[in-house]
Amino acid sequence: MADVLRCSLLTFGGSLAPARLLAGGDALVDHLPVEGDVFVVGLAAGDAGAIARHVASHVGVRVFVVFSEFALLHAEFVAAFHDCAGADRVVFATSLPHWNDENSASETTKKFVIAVPEKKRTPLSLMGFAAMGLMHTVLSGMHHVSAELLTDFFYLNVAFIVDDMLYGSFADGRACASTESGAGCGVNYGANRISVWPLARALDPAVPVLFPAVNPSMKYAESAAGELTARQLVGVIVGGVAAALLFVAVVLYCCRDSRNNADAPKDRIHPVTLVFTDIESSTALWAACPEVMPDAVATHHRLI
Repeated sequence: MADVLRCSLLTFGGSLAPARLLAGGDALVDHLPVEGDVFVVGLAAGDAGAIARHVASHVGVRVFVVFSEFALLHAEFVAAFHDCAGADRVVFATSLPHWNDENSASETTKKFVIAVPEKKRTPLSLMGFAAMGLMHTVLSGMHHVSAELLTDFFYLNVAFIVDDMLYGSFADGRACASTESGAGCGVNYGANRISVWPLARALDPAVPVLFPAVNPSMKYAESAAGELTARQLVGVIVGGVAAALLFVAVVLYCCRDSRNNADAPKDRIHPVTLVFTDIESSTALWAACPEVMPDAVATHHRLI
């Protein structure tokens, strides 16, 4: 799951911090950040309430959840976020129309609202209603029914529309190479017309979507092995420049008075290290200090 999410973010110019796998019994709230975006996968009973309290206490955090998990815990989310200020900062993506919008333009929703009482209108019940509509339409055109014929129906038709719901497209693997195990690459290319909702919209259909419905590409961009992301590259460059400047500053600080006689050692009982470099051939020293140079050369010879 983390790899899929990382590839998805990379495809759209984002990046993912290291994923964290929680052990059984770990409290989700202990690992939620106080600001920024966080993706939470694998919600359990009680997590909706924890998320509600966390986003209410930290206005800078936004939590992304998987729609299928939200659908399973729909009643818990509704109870936890009733009158909660943070419902606009819990986000999910879905291809479904709203399940409780009595003014919806969706033909599927219109039929659903008529057939299902309000207390039973949930994401799961709408998904089941749409699935039954699909199966009814498909089976009504088949003279004989079997698992193989039903599968072939979808792959032969590639895509299928019932009311305003588009299913497919489906590929049977003929246009791509087989896997190492010998199996074909039959796929369905995911949902169409995916929009991004805040949880507040799930509670009130009048709340607008965060991002309108689109059909994203299923082709992921892959980074080369060891390649840094843009943020990591900027961090390395800035860090390297700062380290170089700090090194230069330290060197200049330590060497600023190295040739000042005022900094020479004054205590005669402490050892002193003298370094001579070609003192005998130093014409500048002989010219400047002719009276002391013989003693200096003799001292140099004794030290050597």
